[in-house]
Amino acid sequence: MAGVGHKHSDSVFVAAKTKKLTGKYRKADLFTVWIERIMIPGLAGGFLFLLFHPGFSLLDYPMVVLWLPLFIALSASTNWSMHLGWNQRLDGRMKYGFEEKELIIYFNKNILQRIPYEEIRWVENLDQPLTKLGGVQLYGRKYWYSFMSGTSNEYPMLMVFGTALDEGLIIKRPFDWILITPEDVETFTKKLQDKKAEHTA
Repeated sequence: MAGVGHKHSDSVFVAAKTKKLTGKYRKADLFTVWIERIMIPGLAGGFLFLLFHPGFSLLDYPMVVLWLPLFIALSASTNWSMHLGWNQRLDGRMKYGFEEKELIIYFNKNILQRIPYEEIRWVENLDQPLTKLGGVQLYGRKYWYSFMSGTSNEYPMLMVFGTALDEGLIIKRPFDWILITPEDVETFTKKLQDKKAEHTA
């Protein structure tokens, strides 16, 4: 990928740094950000009210009506997702690690996906944007992540674990495809091909 550094060890590669969002994704992100900016002062105001009015509790009316819906909405919002954690807003959180028998995709210490080398059919570069993509979520303006197989015109059963939708590597497994976006694609691809050869010989 253009402008990519080489911040990796022999066995762990960091996902490429993100680019600025454009089009509908930027609009969706701005909408989420403004929703958060509205909800956070509301929650803060509720707790400040409790500090100065000790006779009330979180379960008293009208406090419960004020804070509970805001808290639920904030927890469920895209940029504050409980699935990846608060530091999804930072670069370098998603990584791809080569283990003895499998490639592991993880976010910090949380394992997102295991890909046994023996299941890999082939690997190819993605050099054009995916079209009609579904089932993939954007987190923290940086990370594209799918909990279950999504879909696109190009790849009917697609899982995404990366920082871009228009470049990266496509890994073909028996029944689906996986899009990842490692830094230093050439070195990563060579190592993956070597691992695949070791376990399919």
